[in-house]
Amino acid sequence: MTPVAWVLLALAAAFAVTDWLGVVHAQRSLRWIGKPATILLLMGVALALRPVSETQRNLFVAALFLSLFGDVYLLLTGEKWFRAGLAAFLAAHLAYGAGFLEAGVKLSLLAISVPAVAVVSIVAGSRVIGSLRRSGGSAVVPVVVYLAAISTMVALAGAGGRPLALAGALLFYLSDGLIAWGRFVRPLPWAPLPIIVSYHLAQAALVVSLAMR
Repeated sequence: MTPVAWVLLALAAAFAVTDWLGVVHAQRSLRWIGKPATILLLMGVALALRPVSETQRNLFVAALFLSLFGDVYLLLTGEKWFRAGLAAFLAAHLAYGAGFLEAGVKLSLLAISVPAVAVVSIVAGSRVIGSLRRSGGSAVVPVVVYLAAISTMVALAGAGGRPLALAGALLFYLSDGLIAWGRFVRPLPWAPLPIIVSYHLAQAALVVSLAMR
């Protein structure tokens, strides 16, 4: 991490807190400031630090860029914007997964992470998919594809041997899981703040992990 990267990370944290306050107080104006600014500043962190792999850094910056679009879409209301956000984050998870592949995975760790993630995804995902089918929703296929993408990303993060990257992937998984559960299974009135906090911590951990061997 360079001094510039640390400064940008501190600024990202400040804007993340702004977004959290927007969630707590239902102030959309704060959210429109805090949410995009946090990701833009994390992109700056990724570009300012000294990465272990330049290619992985480029893929992570692409993932952040896609996440920025996803954030904006999810701030808008309506089913079409939710689907657009889903598509943007699906692409972001693919970019993150490609980044983990570029940095290298250990087969011994992959043999552990794949079945572990698969079990959690099957158990939790079956509830989400079951609720979607019972409600006659048309989003079953997109949700299954999204679940497969984020599960693959988490498994690859676990196989990379870098704890901070795995922590970031797991926090992303948690954030998205809470969104899916609250939207498709049953409402979670307490979840909006944990969702955004875990999301921002996930993105920050993934970015900082670029500098970790």
